[in-house]
Amino acid sequence: MKWFLLWALGSAGVLIVAACLAFLFMRGRIRRRHRIDHKVQTGAPLAWLVDPRAPARMHRRLARVGSIVDAVVADHQPTGALRNVRRRPEPTPLVATATDLKNRAVETDRQLARVAVLAPAARRGPLAEIGHQVAQLETAATELSALSTSALTPSSLQHHLHEDVAAQVTRLAEAQRELDALDAEAGLRPSPTGGGTPAHG
Repeated sequence: MKWFLLWALGSAGVLIVAACLAFLFMRGRIRRRHRIDHKVQTGAPLAWLVDPRAPARMHRRLARVGSIVDAVVADHQPTGALRNVRRRPEPTPLVATATDLKNRAVETDRQLARVAVLAPAARRGPLAEIGHQVAQLETAATELSALSTSALTPSSLQHHLHEDVAAQVTRLAEAQRELDALDAEAGLRPSPTGGGTPAHG
């Protein structure tokens, strides 16, 4: 009986510890998803993760901007021997732009949290302005991601990609000419050679 009681207490302790660890893990994941910058607290309530109203949707869009920027910065972090250098290297122009973009997104999120608590009539105009800012930040983040991908793509691969696109266009044009010729032979359209339909009678 004594051993059974000890086993039960031990099992309960393990379950409690596992539940606490799972809770802390999920809390960290939710916090990272909720914040624009993982290191900066947000004034947005957690309910905005699922709230369908405009302020919450803007916040989630800003969070996606933060995720895009984080991915760009991570792709351009120094690797190998550069990581072991004591002196922190200067950020590349792309990383500096990404950092500035994330700071702007954080500031916009702060404005959004302050405006969202105002009365509906008082917040209508500011929300429209913030919505415009959010759209600009989204566009900038998308362009930044495209620039990052282009910078990480070797020039030789870019050359091959351009050649592939050109080859696909050529093949499509040839296929279209063949289809036009078949249609002309079937009488579905005038002949591509310019010959008209012979007159009868």
